[in-house]
Amino acid sequence: MLQTTKNINPHIERVPVICGLLLAAMFTLLPATAKAQCWSWNASGQRHVYQPRQEKAILLTLEQQGKFLVGTASTQFDGRTVRVPVRGTIEGDNFSIEIEWSGSLTGVYNGRVLPSGKIHGGTYDKNNPNIQAAWRTEVPLKCLPAPAPVITKPPAKEPATPAPKVLRATGRKPKAEPPPSMKVPGIVVSQAIFPGPYQPAGFVILTWDAGPEHPFAEVWFKINGSDDNFLVEGGKGGRQVPVERGRFYVYTLTDAGKTLATVSFAPQ
Repeated sequence: MLQTTKNINPHIERVPVICGLLLAAMFTLLPATAKAQCWSWNASGQRHVYQPRQEKAILLTLEQQGKFLVGTASTQFDGRTVRVPVRGTIEGDNFSIEIEWSGSLTGVYNGRVLPSGKIHGGTYDKNNPNIQAAWRTEVPLKCLPAPAPVITKPPAKEPATPAPKVLRATGRKPKAEPPPSMKVPGIVVSQAIFPGPYQPAGFVILTWDAGPEHPFAEVWFKINGSDDNFLVEGGKGGRQVPVERGRFYVYTLTDAGKTLATVSFAPQ
């Protein structure tokens, strides 16, 4: 956790500020590499974040979806576990996440992925950039190999859709049945869309409505039985969500710890 004099919550005592300004500035001023050390880093999984003179490390549990990172951060304070959502990105060798420890303390963790896969960087309080410290990880990221070129055949010409038959009795065209309405509170997912028949990654459209009684509902998800990961807060909305073939996804709509609706699917 970013070390600062601010409280994480009313039950956590104030902790001293650690001065890591010099190391943080060094990592911040490192020039951006023209080309990443690895074709594609995979930050999914668990790893600890270490800061100088801090007794308890932060445990990151991340799930990578393209360049976006979502998950949780947890650490121990006075025998209690503090667990909050994490959001961020990884592009090339550049790693960046935000951890909202409390309403007034948001840690920004920027780092560079080294050739070994370990991350070194600097962190600061988003609301008070003068509070800074260095950080590092020891568990390396996985370097994914570049995919082999995929040769796809041109799609076969689809037969023309026949015109709807005209009813003899009335002369009117049959009406198309409207899609079924969503039960509120509810959450639904569209059919998975992939760019090609052999492409492993695609996306679905996630739509949810918690109803007027739950304006601050949250959407959480699991992949292949993982821990719950935070996606978004909002009582009603829709979002394009990346998916991969062969994985099992569970999306849950909750409010104040109560499950309102859930949907699961495994794109093929």
